[in-house]
Amino acid sequence: HLVGPAVLDALGPSGVLVNIARGTTVDEAALAAALRGGRLAGAALDVFEHEPAVHQDLLRLGASPKGEPPYVVLMPHTGGWSTRSFREMSRVVLENLDAVLAGRPPVTPVPEMAVSGVGVASRA
Repeated sequence: HLVGPAVLDALGPSGVLVNIARGTTVDEAALAAALRGGRLAGAALDVFEHEPAVHQDLLRLGASPKGEPPYVVLMPHTGGWSTRSFREMSRVVLENLDAVLAGRPPVTPVPEMAVSGVGVASRA
């Protein structure tokens, strides 16, 4: 985790954590403890440590009466859903397909896939 107790404490009682990157970036147990303990004002998460499951303490905190701290917003991984993002994703997929089918490496290779050899075009 990049964000654990030390980072959360550094944000302070008026701090708000926003995670739209990767779920494993944040120690959700430490986040829930900081929120419950008043060491952090709020959190907004679009990704979760054990997606699709959401930490139960965060669910309970997110269900607290609105207008009362801690302030918790939980989204079902929809931060990138827009017409523009779908157009861009489609364009990148087509560029990758064109490259691989032409025998070139993908435009946006996934390192784990390159190691296993999956998705590497070969000419027989």
